[in-house]
Amino acid sequence: MKRVWQILLCGGVLGALAFALAYWHVVQPHGEGSPERSGLAWLRNDFSLSEAQFTEVCRMHDAYVPRCAELCRRIEAKNVEIGRLVASGNAVSPELERALTESGQLRIECQKAMLEHFYNVSRAMPPEEGRRYLQKMFESTSLRSHRMNHE
Repeated sequence: MKRVWQILLCGGVLGALAFALAYWHVVQPHGEGSPERSGLAWLRNDFSLSEAQFTEVCRMHDAYVPRCAELCRRIEAKNVEIGRLVASGNAVSPELERALTESGQLRIECQKAMLEHFYNVSRAMPPEEGRRYLQKMFESTSLRSHRMNHE
């Protein structure tokens, strides 16, 4: 069991690092104020956005990124705490149970913020494109489902 938590903790750290590197790679090469700096140019083509719609989507994205980054930071800190508690005990202690509950609440807060962002972006698009965007975001994010691998 201890090994499983170590693997999960390492995976979480590596995932956060990969996100940070990918984000830096997308944002860094472009100047401040450029809509392209958001890495969202694909939206303009995939969802037939006008220049005004694309600019608005980029504005919303730029406003959402700090909130997302803060939630990711808080989730990662909670994962570290959970890993420490798992490694230091041999049963689910009240402290570990509390940390797990807080972790669940953080994930709910993150998913809610993500959905609010997706809905806001979808409303900046033509209606049919907005529906397609919501479906695509739902399918490609952690909102879709939790799959268990017991094989």
